[in-house]
Amino acid sequence: MRLIYYKGLIAYDSELTSTERILYSFLLNKSVNNEAFDADGRYCEDTFDVFDEFDLPTFNQYDFAAKTKIVSQGSLSLAYRGLIDKGIIDVKRGIIKHNDIARKGYFVLCVESKLKGELLIFYSWLKNLSKGCPIVATMQRLGTMYNVSMNVIRDYLHRLSCKGLIERDNKGNLIIK
Repeated sequence: MRLIYYKGLIAYDSELTSTERILYSFLLNKSVNNEAFDADGRYCEDTFDVFDEFDLPTFNQYDFAAKTKIVSQGSLSLAYRGLIDKGIIDVKRGIIKHNDIARKGYFVLCVESKLKGELLIFYSWLKNLSKGCPIVATMQRLGTMYNVSMNVIRDYLHRLSCKGLIERDNKGNLIIK
């Protein structure tokens, strides 16, 4: 199953959990016509300017959890409830608000990495950022771009390194596997 993640959620300040943000991206993607983006995941103008909200898609939580293996069905139910409580989806009206998160485009979540939560999002973001080339940015720059502190970036990089998903080359550049 190909899952996308909207880049606008990286710096999203509504205090959504990582599971809520992944689910939000999934539901919004199912609601939006895929022609709103080009092949590289860049936003095409005018698609979201007309509507503040889209029809809420139906989906099977069990199938989603089983196919992606990135979240349990219980966590998914809590995330769905959280999106309702935070006013992002309205089940009674059958809508999902886009809150302009799609303007920055999206990237594909690397589900095959077997990572979960925020580490999955961060690794997928790094992989998208690198586009197969070494990343030259410092940890501080990565923290600024990802909107977290350098300590958090250091922790994420350490955890990814321990899992063998990243390494440094002899120049100190970050190689994403």
